[in-house]
Amino acid sequence: MPTHVNGWPVVAPDLSAVIYGNRRALAAMAEALDKPQESRRWAGAAEDLRLATFEACYSAEDEFFYDRDTFGALRKIKEMQLMPMVSEGMLSPRQFQRIWDRYLGNPAHYGLPFQWPSIAASDPHYAPKGNAWTGATFLNWTVRAVQWMPGYLGTEYFHSFMKAEHPVHHL
Repeated sequence: MPTHVNGWPVVAPDLSAVIYGNRRALAAMAEALDKPQESRRWAGAAEDLRLATFEACYSAEDEFFYDRDTFGALRKIKEMQLMPMVSEGMLSPRQFQRIWDRYLGNPAHYGLPFQWPSIAASDPHYAPKGNAWTGATFLNWTVRAVQWMPGYLGTEYFHSFMKAEHPVHHL
């Protein structure tokens, strides 16, 4: 990513989440290989990144994670930075529930009949015939639902989501 371009994010919660997930996977692999010291090192690096991501990208006022631009300002566009953080398990159950209730499951933002647009329906940058379902959107998060949904929302919700019972399938 060209960091010399004014306004481009230099700190991004979604990219940090992927690295966090990789570090957790490395910790699990080291544990499986009976290398506890390496496992602790990778787990510690993952936790350090999780904390740094919260510190750098989280807005307590909005309860949302934003990119930070080259000037250090939060880019307050409600994009789908939340989903990698969810799928990689960066949120506690309580944090997830607050974000689910406020944003991801809320029809005013992301819980639309065709769920999880790239940009929240409430954001001024939302364009349903343009940017709404481009990039890492519905299909990617539906495929990844097996990774995060049972743990955060329960297996019953997951099973209903994957069947025609879920509102997203009634377009």
